[in-house]
Amino acid sequence: MTPETALAMLDRQIKTHGETVTLRRAGQGDKAVRAIVRRLVPQDLAHAANEPRSSVILSPSDFADWPSLPSDRDEIAIGQGSFQSALEPEDIRSIDNQPVRISLVVAG
Repeated sequence: MTPETALAMLDRQIKTHGETVTLRRAGQGDKAVRAIVRRLVPQDLAHAANEPRSSVILSPSDFADWPSLPSDRDEIAIGQGSFQSALEPEDIRSIDNQPVRISLVVAG
C-alpha cells in the first residue's frame, strides 16, 4: 500500500465516521479538524486511570500547514468540551517514512 492510498482511506473513514475536535498549540492557535474518537475504559489502557480517557485518531493531511504533527505538548477539545492535555502520542504510523495516521490518548 502506498502512503497516498493509506491517507485517502483514513481521510474517507474520518469524513464518514469522525467528529470535530479542536487542537490548541501554544503560539499556533486553535485548529478544528475531524477525528475518530473512541472513549476508553480502564482495561483498554496500559496504566488504568481514574479519569476518563479517549483515543483520538487524526489524519496527517490536516496538518500540512502546521510546523509539526500533533504531540503530547498540545491540548485537544473533543466536540464542545473543554481543552485537555494530549497525554501521550500513542502511535504515529508511517509508510515509506511518510506519516499516515496519528493516534493520541487524551484525558477526558
